[in-house]
Amino acid sequence: MINFELISPSTLPSVLLVERWNLLECMGIIYQAYNTVTGKSYVGQTVKDLATRRSRHYSAAKTKKYKFAQALKKYAEKYWIWKVLIKVPINYLDEYEIFFISELNCCRDGYNSHPGGYMYEKNTGVIFDFYHPSYGIVSCTRKELQEKYLLNERSLSAVYRLIKFPDACCNGWILAKNKDRYSEIVTKKYQVVALVHKEYGIQTLTRQEFMNTYGLDNDKISKILNQKRKSSLGWGLPQQLQNAETSSFVELTHPTHGTYKITKKEFRIKFGLTRHGLSALITGIQKTHKGWSLSENSKQKQKILKHVAKPSVKFILLMLKLIYLAFSTNPAVMQD
Repeated sequence: MINFELISPSTLPSVLLVERWNLLECMGIIYQAYNTVTGKSYVGQTVKDLATRRSRHYSAAKTKKYKFAQALKKYAEKYWIWKVLIKVPINYLDEYEIFFISELNCCRDGYNSHPGGYMYEKNTGVIFDFYHPSYGIVSCTRKELQEKYLLNERSLSAVYRLIKFPDACCNGWILAKNKDRYSEIVTKKYQVVALVHKEYGIQTLTRQEFMNTYGLDNDKISKILNQKRKSSLGWGLPQQLQNAETSSFVELTHPTHGTYKITKKEFRIKFGLTRHGLSALITGIQKTHKGWSLSENSKQKQKILKHVAKPSVKFILLMLKLIYLAFSTNPAVMQD
């Protein structure tokens, strides 16, 4: 943590001088990544712990091309020192990030791509029209809306979503141009949905509760409900998961263990059967695998499938031969 005694009071953001925030308030951190080779730094903000944010930076660096990502790929982990500069309430993260990026000169002579602030844009002073049924239409900047009406939200990110996504809603606020669709936008977020998970079972919650509790994305929930996507983070429609589970059950018998009707995965975990061995047993290519064989019920089903399934090659060749003979012996059929 930073030692405030080493910093001149005149240079610190005014918030620190006039505010003594409640320690129980939601907090975030301003962190620094210092490169021991170049002497340059990157400053960022997060509401997660430093280890989590650090791992996400390394994951993003595999595909991204901004300055800090390129530096992480160029220099090994041993050349980086990660530390927390200060812990502040989430409402003040933007102000302190901008302050430390400026103090450490991380934008011009460092690895920051912009001067700071969540979802930074040059036109942060642009006035937008927002709507809420209790307040009516309010014309203000993003920062003003967040400070006056969205104190519990994560800095400017919630307001940014309102502007970027037409169907976004935050604590009852939407863009004024979507006022006529207010009920549609708000009710969609609180629509009750039933989804199932192998670990958590069937849960009947609102979309918002699924997003907050289990981290699902609203767009992916819509795709699951419209059957454009099977699952997300293990969650899917109850009927789909039930059909998938029952279709994967296999009934095998063993002279020592007896008869089991469980999934292929459970056979592999409990009894050490291989994926290829199980496939060979089910298709009839192999009669036994590590002492296991198909049970009588499975054998009967296999026989039925063989008879009902695709016709044999001999039968197809015979039918083609008969058709050929019919056309060759009666040319009139071909003319018709």
